[in-house]
Amino acid sequence: MPRTSLNWDTDVKKHYVRLHAWLPAALAQREATLRSGRPVTYLTFCAAQALDVFLFLNTGVLVRDAQTDIVSNTYFCEKSADVFQAISDLVGPHDQGFFGDFQEMVLFEDDEFTLNRHYEDPTQRYKQHERKRLNVKRRYERFKSVMPFDIINLDICGTMFPSSAGVHSPMLKSVDRLLGWQAACSELESFTLFLTTHIEESWVSSAALGELVSLVNNNGNEHAGYADRLRSRFGSNEAAEIAEREFVDFYCLAVPKIIVSKAFENGWLVEPGFVGVHTRDRTGPDGGVVSTYSMLSWVGKFARCSAVGHELRRSVAPETVDYSRAVVATTGTEVVRVGWTVRGVV
Repeated sequence: MPRTSLNWDTDVKKHYVRLHAWLPAALAQREATLRSGRPVTYLTFCAAQALDVFLFLNTGVLVRDAQTDIVSNTYFCEKSADVFQAISDLVGPHDQGFFGDFQEMVLFEDDEFTLNRHYEDPTQRYKQHERKRLNVKRRYERFKSVMPFDIINLDICGTMFPSSAGVHSPMLKSVDRLLGWQAACSELESFTLFLTTHIEESWVSSAALGELVSLVNNNGNEHAGYADRLRSRFGSNEAAEIAEREFVDFYCLAVPKIIVSKAFENGWLVEPGFVGVHTRDRTGPDGGVVSTYSMLSWVGKFARCSAVGHELRRSVAPETVDYSRAVVATTGTEVVRVGWTVRGVV
């Protein structure tokens, strides 16, 4: 079976993204958060060596508690027991981590069994699936209790839109819910999101691709300048043609756009930032290259807006104008080919 043999801690392409995309955005967010009188709270999906955490420690984005030596206000998600323990040893105690599947935790909904239950009753006997449900509920409640996050480093394992789902995938639903929870935290005026996700056309469901094409086409009709930007960048403003001819660039356009849209529905205006693409080799048992795939790295700055919802988009409120500008801006952000030459667009 094809495999990828990568050390994420020594990988030069990943370091480029950390230094040239994440760090400048994190430093800017730190200044904004400190002005509000709060320390920076960070959520990460880091690898075992937690290099992003140490980068932010060394540059003053994060701090260690002088008495406990833990990295203050830093939380992580991981579903591998060995990696979870390795991160915990470096960052802080287990209660700073969320062990298990992120989507399962964020999308948790009470059922008849979990309703009004928060912990296992030692006098009761539970089935295995009941214990699991209570464990997920505890993680869900604890996760919400440590919000809001000033910086979210969402490194998705796999694609945003797997072949088993449409565009409204469990991961997109998780992001949508997370944006809503962030908006419910009144003390939070802005935050920064780092998104890393796999790009490979064969991994994306045909339903999701069709919806992404429709989304891009609809934006061309709704937002002045969007179609012109597409035509200038790709030689066409037809999304299906762009997706077929330049799928990676289409994906780099469509995914940030759908995040910008979900953000606005939850009360956030987004300033699109860094967009980077780097390629990876997939190797076989003999070490030979079997195929290649791409990874998208995106940075967005989220700022609270006063009104939300689909109705606002049809109004002439200032937030609507800003939203439209943000949508159009997703077509013009420079795409950095990490490891290749830098390619400028519009």
